Amino acid sequence: MGYVPIAEVRRGSAVESLHFGAVVVADADGAPVAVTGDPDLVTYPRSSLKPFQALPLVESGAADAFGLTPQFLALACASHRAEPFQVALVREWLARLELEPDALACGPDYPRGSDDRDRLVWGGVPASRVFHNCSGKHSGLLTYCRHQGIPTAGYEQSDHPAQAAMREIFTEIAGCGVKADELGVDGCNLPAPTFSLRQMAGALARFASARSSHPGRSDAMARLLDAMRSHPDHISGRGQPVQRLCEATEGRVLAKTGAEGFLAAWLPRDQLGIAIKIADGAPRARFAVLIETLVQLDLVSAAQAEALDDLRRPAIVNSIGRTVGRIAPCPRCQPVRTILPLTGS
Repeated sequence: MGYVPIAEVRRGSAVESLHFGAVVVADADGAPVAVTGDPDLVTYPRSSLKPFQALPLVESGAADAFGLTPQFLALACASHRAEPFQVALVREWLARLELEPDALACGPDYPRGSDDRDRLVWGGVPASRVFHNCSGKHSGLLTYCRHQGIPTAGYEQSDHPAQAAMREIFTEIAGCGVKADELGVDGCNLPAPTFSLRQMAGALARFASARSSHPGRSDAMARLLDAMRSHPDHISGRGQPVQRLCEATEGRVLAKTGAEGFLAAWLPRDQLGIAIKIADGAPRARFAVLIETLVQLDLVSAAQAEALDDLRRPAIVNSIGRTVGRIAPCPRCQPVRTILPLTGS
């Protein structure tokens, strides 16, 4: 079955573009609850894995040893926009570790927001690793290394103990082994594992339910979810879809984007996980698909769906600010096909 038509872009009465994709909703046993497309498609979740990659920071005791508050834990899970409050946290974090920005293995960058970027460029401020959207995750890994007494240099290499710790986490939570020689390389220079959408959705659901046999891991999952729920603006930026979704659903739905059109969602109350992949890698349709999924499975109220309608059917706006089209779930292919009855909703 592969990828299926999942979202269309309409300009006037005609369909101008069409996005293909796949969705899997799974419970904490890894059983698919709802599926669109092929649940066994294998892809890279990319930055959607950041909360998993933050688990060693918490379960090892490193976060407590360095006095990291929930704001820092949320930033460890983030693909942030380098807004001033986020950059200040990264700088403070590195100062606690007594490390310079060059210790981060991600490359130098500028903020994602045009105003913040232009202010720095016009002010002659050079690109910096602290501005990289993954600098929170990397700071978390450096903290783990400091606490464990292992070298910080080379922590991005697949044979480093920090990466071995993450592979163990993926193996336990996703229920499948991750081999070092099968890893890709992410945009921030860390190893990038692949998972099927079924495996990823199950892992998200187990994380959402804080289910683990590993000592301290369940508590670490719960703490990271609480941090994401309490500080959703840290996960991406203020006013961004991740924050809006969390606040509109009163913390019922937590989301994390990944590059190339991936989107992950945790539903702790419902003990469900949702994995979404847009085939062409475009990010513009993924929240529309997620919110339509939530609506069809009655996981949001009518009032919450209405508050998120501009994300469910985002506008296409021209150069004078006029709405000239919409992105919407494709009516020829229902975004979610229920297979098993939902529980816990």
